[in-house]
Parts: sequence; C-alpha cells; structure tokens
Amino acid sequence: MSSFINRARSETFADSIKASVTPEKGDEIVEEVREVTSTSSKGLMSPNIEDMTRDSELIAAQGNIDSEQAKGETTGYTGTLSIYNNLYKKEKTKAPRVGTSDFGEKMMTRYVDELGLEPFQAAALAGNADYETGGFKFMDEINPTVKGSKGGVNVFQYTGLKPGLRRYNFEKFAQEKDLNPKDYNSGLAFSIFELTEGDQKSVLRKLRQSKTAEEANNIVVNSYLKPDKKKTNMPSRKALTLKYANNYKNKNKELVQDGL
Repeated sequence: MSSFINRARSETFADSIKASVTPEKGDEIVEEVREVTSTSSKGLMSPNIEDMTRDSELIAAQGNIDSEQAKGETTGYTGTLSIYNNLYKKEKTKAPRVGTSDFGEKMMTRYVDELGLEPFQAAALAGNADYETGGFKFMDEINPTVKGSKGGVNVFQYTGLKPGLRRYNFEKFAQEKDLNPKDYNSGLAFSIFELTEGDQKSVLRKLRQSKTAEEANNIVVNSYLKPDKKKTNMPSRKALTLKYANNYKNKNKELVQDGL
C-alpha cells in the first residue's frame, strides 16, 4: 500500500465511514470498506482493515453514531483516522456485543402475540429483563440499594414492599394465582397483567406508539423500570434490545436498525 494506498482511497474510506451514520447507507459503507480491503495487503491504520470492516458492519447495522458529530470531521487520512477512532471507541465502550437467552426469546414471543407489539417494541421489554437479571441468572437484586425494600425480584426486579408498590403487587398477584414468585414465568405473567390490566397500562400505550427500537427502549427504561440514573447503563440495555429485535426479525430475513 503506497502512502497508505493513496489519498483518493483514504478519502473514499472517510466518506464511507461518514455514510455509516445513516442506516440506509449501511450497505454502501460495507461495500466500500471491502473494496479498500481487496486492494491492499495491510491495513490503513491500527486496528487493521479487517477489524474496520467488522466494526463498520456493526455500526451500519446499529446506527450508533451521531451524524452531526461526523459532519464536523475532516477528510483524508487524518479525518479517516479521527472518524474511525471515534466509532471504534464507541463500539468497544458503549455498545457491547451481547447474546440472547431462551427465556428472553420466550418473552419476545408472548409480548408480540399477547400484547400485539411490534418485534422491536417487545424486544425493549425482553432486552431490559435480560439486563435486569444478568442474562436471567439472578432472581434477586444483588446488593439492594433501597433500605428495607428486600431489593428487586424476578424479571424486572420488582421493588417495594408497601401496598401499591411493584414487589408487593407482584407477590400478591403470584399468591392469588398460586404461582411461584421465584419462577421467571411468574414474573412474565405479572408483567403482561400490569401492562394490560394493572397500573402500567399507560406504558403499553406509549410502547405501541414507538417508532424505533431506541425509542421503545427509552420508554421501557424511563417509564416502566425507572432505574437509578447512575446505574442505568443505557448503552448495554439498548444493545440487548437491538439483539433481541434482530434475532426475532432474522427468522424472516429482516434486520432491525436503530433508526427504523
């Protein structure tokens, strides 16, 4: 690669990176990055070009970069490096690769079938339940922060022992329905109840009106769960929402993008 391929190619790469900020341009960025890869023996910068291709595909799929921020970057080698480093850092620190669980997939199916939600809307619920329980590994909240609350429990870490609060309502529901409160299926059943017949019906209305996976995720976090803002970790919740949505949609060969 003479002089890092040449200026023309490096500027093409910079332009293609900028294009990734628009989801509909996703295919273009992947093809252009691959074109650079096929004509060079080594990467243009560190990390290597193969990593760039992989990362740009992820970025194109999720639309995780602010277009206005990218517009301010320069072109050429310096601009390319600046833009790519920003994207690479963002993916590594704020959009972790995540997997889904069988129970999370079950939640997706029930929310779509019983609540009439779009897959990306149901994914916001399933993804956040996955996050709240550490991949459905922890039934009870670890190190509860609310004094005297016994912490959160089950799929959405229902909290609060006083009448009218979430944990109280959940345990009352489980008792009346003869359900095991330490079974995730009980938490799922309660979530459907409170969204359709309980005091969370307004959340379901908002969720049904959401237009994107990110918007649905924000509604679940801010209107339904309302976690401590210092521990929200929105990027991980958003990544899980997208993962569940894409897994569900991939059955029909469709890909849910962040800006859908």
